[in-house]
Amino acid sequence: MRKRRNGACLALMIICMMMAAGCTRSEKKESDLPAVNEEQDKEKDPDVVTFDNGQDGTDGEVPLFILKKEDADSLIEEELSGSGCSAEYKESLEIDESGYYTYTVKDPDGKVMDQMLAVDGFSGDVKVYDHGMKKISDFSEFTYYDRTARKYKDISWDGEFEKDGVIIELLPGDDSSFEFAVYRDNKVILTGPAVIDRDEAVFKSEDKKEEVVFSMTDPGKLKVAETGELKISGEYKRK
Repeated sequence: MRKRRNGACLALMIICMMMAAGCTRSEKKESDLPAVNEEQDKEKDPDVVTFDNGQDGTDGEVPLFILKKEDADSLIEEELSGSGCSAEYKESLEIDESGYYTYTVKDPDGKVMDQMLAVDGFSGDVKVYDHGMKKISDFSEFTYYDRTARKYKDISWDGEFEKDGVIIELLPGDDSSFEFAVYRDNKVILTGPAVIDRDEAVFKSEDKKEEVVFSMTDPGKLKVAETGELKISGEYKRK
């Protein structure tokens, strides 16, 4: 009889411990996040945050930081390229249920700005961070956005453009170049790669007789400046 009673007591204790563990689970707060140690073991698993009743109705976990800090540093440096600003890592935080590496920013005169920047530790997106309001906003809100390389990444170097019977077709490649073809009377008169530099793209023929500079003045217009004998300079409209 005593053995049966002891077994029941043990089962009850296990159930109580499981319920207690379930009740104490809570989401991580900013103060709970570990500081990022730049010399930490690179093989260490990324920090994770648990969630209840996920999309499949079960418990699970999702990484809070996948991106390494050195990669976040590179992304910040790339986005600030051309702006004259510099950034310095400050701390890692959880904001709006995402993990971020945050950075203080100095303007071109070397003064610390009120605006901070943050890199999403999961997606790698660079954002503006309002430290006082704990608010994340799009990078386009950055004070010196117009000077940064990001402004020019959104230019769409593709499509067909026409002027006086001449058609120029742009075929997207990667972030640094695209292929193009120039048609007159349905015949190809020039083709090749153009190298993108901010808001312009340049083609130079191997014999250096032809040079073409493309400028996307707006989504529907392509400006072409040619040095050569084809006489295709002018402003083209998207077909």
